[in-house]
Amino acid sequence: MTGTDDPWRDIKVPREENSLNVRRADVEHSLDYWFGRDIRGRYILCFDSDAGAPAATLVPKPAGIEVNTLTLGERSCRLVLTLLESKQFDIFRALCFDLMRSTAELSGNDSSAALSITLNRLGHWQSLLQKARDDLLTTSRIIGLVGELLVLRDILLPRMNIFDAVQSWRGAYGDEQDFLLAGRIIEVKTQLSTSDRYLPVSSEEQLDTEAGPVLICYQTLDVPADEAGGAVSLNGLVSSLSGPMADNDHAAADLFQTALLEAGYRWRDEYDRPCWLLNGRSFYEVGDGFPRITPGMISGGIDRVRYRIAVQACTEFEIGEEAAMRRALNG
Repeated sequence: MTGTDDPWRDIKVPREENSLNVRRADVEHSLDYWFGRDIRGRYILCFDSDAGAPAATLVPKPAGIEVNTLTLGERSCRLVLTLLESKQFDIFRALCFDLMRSTAELSGNDSSAALSITLNRLGHWQSLLQKARDDLLTTSRIIGLVGELLVLRDILLPRMNIFDAVQSWRGAYGDEQDFLLAGRIIEVKTQLSTSDRYLPVSSEEQLDTEAGPVLICYQTLDVPADEAGGAVSLNGLVSSLSGPMADNDHAAADLFQTALLEAGYRWRDEYDRPCWLLNGRSFYEVGDGFPRITPGMISGGIDRVRYRIAVQACTEFEIGEEAAMRRALNG
């Protein structure tokens, strides 16, 4: 399933009040999703279901999006999403394709289940948008996000299909691994160059190779006074990635927008400063003898540990970037 820059572009604005002009959102999708425009020219997504209309109290209301339900028959309804703020177009487009992806495996006879899934996803988006609007990312979260985006920009996108590279980014969703490639895990550890050099590990599973081979990408950042020498703000880094994605792969751009929201990021002026400059990057292959704690080392009754590893203790496990990526991409 792919998106276009503006899938509503060729839909004409209707002339009559309370009417919509719609067309099938995806001819290959087994369920009835429709892109549409209303008399005010606003962008709309409709979903038709054989289920009865849900109670209004059960219908999520994501910020900037109006959600209504219409009764089509005795036991069928239409869910109508209307974009209220044009500046949120990229988010709305990403939301629409996310809803369709979430039900892509269902058959045409599963429209009742699809309605439930769609409402659940809408509720999730409501929470994401609310959190990203109300809560600023902490400095440590920003450093972690910048680190993962730098790996996406510098390491993966030059070597991979755009969509596959974005899809491999799992850290945004709170997964144990930051990137998952061909069964190989890449953990990204990023800190300020002025900090003590340690690798923070959030659980006993994070460096457990039972789930797959693990590579660690360790990065250090400087905070220069200006943007000289390649330094970039969080907003600038996001723009440098999302712009080319929108030009080359709209489905990847939508998935990237979704991942950013999952990570708690939404464009805010506060993210224009500070600027971040990559100071150093090295790779370590986790294997026998690597300093770590794994589930098999923990006594019964202990179900989660957090610890840190001195970078100096990992020196003998260091490998070059090209060797690391050959192993990651070739399995």
